[in-house]
Amino acid sequence: MNHWICRLWLLSIFLAAPLSAVELNWVKNGDFKTKDAWTGNELTVEKGRDGGEAAVLENKETQWSEYKQSIALPKPVPPVVEVSFGMKSWDVKPGQKDWELARMNVTFFDEKGTQVGGWPEDPGRAFGTIDWKTYAGHYAVPAGAATVSLSLELGNATGKVWFDRVSLFVYDFDSKPCRPAPPSPTRNSKADRRPRRTTGSSTRASKTSFPTTGPRPNRLRRVTSPRTVWRLKTPNPSGTPRPRW
Repeated sequence: MNHWICRLWLLSIFLAAPLSAVELNWVKNGDFKTKDAWTGNELTVEKGRDGGEAAVLENKETQWSEYKQSIALPKPVPPVVEVSFGMKSWDVKPGQKDWELARMNVTFFDEKGTQVGGWPEDPGRAFGTIDWKTYAGHYAVPAGAATVSLSLELGNATGKVWFDRVSLFVYDFDSKPCRPAPPSPTRNSKADRRPRRTTGSSTRASKTSFPTTGPRPNRLRRVTSPRTVWRLKTPNPSGTPRPRW
């Protein structure tokens, strides 16, 4: 049943308007121009195809190496997501299990972090030496899913693999691609810094030394309020009304 649902959604997606990879990609740092957003092994980047950047995993001995990224899905939960990426391998020797090679793995999790939807088919696998190739897959989002996890792996295999142009597109119930939510501003960001409220002059009032002889000038008293204002302590000798602050 899920197989036919995916086929119907795939047909409707191809009939939809072309996508803008920059505006609609839910993957952060999918072009590997920085070392942000990916967890797992320390991100290593080399020059890839067409002058772009590519993430690199290399195992000289059998071990598990991966880059992972967890992406929160919008609410209501979308019906379908589309994954695509580029991969190139060099002398990759698989491990004992059929999934122990160069690949991308896609999994879904609920709000408590429990995996839902089982183990979907990988969008792309490689072993041996294969030049750059683009892989893609469409997945029906399982019920209860809150996040989707993308894992770029060289699992228990030796050799070297490159990944680039990683993308995730999310489609609503009208087969239209959804835009990722903008990042929420932090409290320390420049956009959140408000200018300080000033009280007239920017310089602080200095102490005044009064003469010891002759009439004393009117003293000033400070009014405690959100706006600090200095007022005369004695009545206004001219009788003119004072402005309200």
